[in-house]
Amino acid sequence: MVLAGAFVMSTIMNSSKFKKTMNRETADSMAKFEKLFNGLGFKAETGSIQEQADRYEAKVEEVHETKSREMDILRDMFKVAPLRVLYMGGLDAWNNFWQSNSDGIKLLTDLNSINPDLNLTLTDMEILGNILFERKIHQGKH
Repeated sequence: MVLAGAFVMSTIMNSSKFKKTMNRETADSMAKFEKLFNGLGFKAETGSIQEQADRYEAKVEEVHETKSREMDILRDMFKVAPLRVLYMGGLDAWNNFWQSNSDGIKLLTDLNSINPDLNLTLTDMEILGNILFERKIHQGKH
């Protein structure tokens, strides 16, 4: 799951590089996710996906010592996209998970409990899914 977490984190934390090409709604959604992860001490990383994964794993261990509940919630979030790719469910399965699956609805509530000021919505999760799946298609990584 480390590579999956690094992939999701890298996508979110490096999205600010592309804000000029995003519509306002997408940029606002990605800013929420950046704020969520910045609040936990994560920052944008560079290098290969493996190098990012190594740094991500070290940071997870560091943060988990003081914020284990928050890290468990993030881990659950990171599992969703890769599983949808691995089992060929794709973007429709991603969106269905958040919209009509009781586990997805609970996970969205849990994500908001980390930083209630962000008010992550189903639209934010759909936007994140679009960005993650676009990156996977264009870069062939997950």
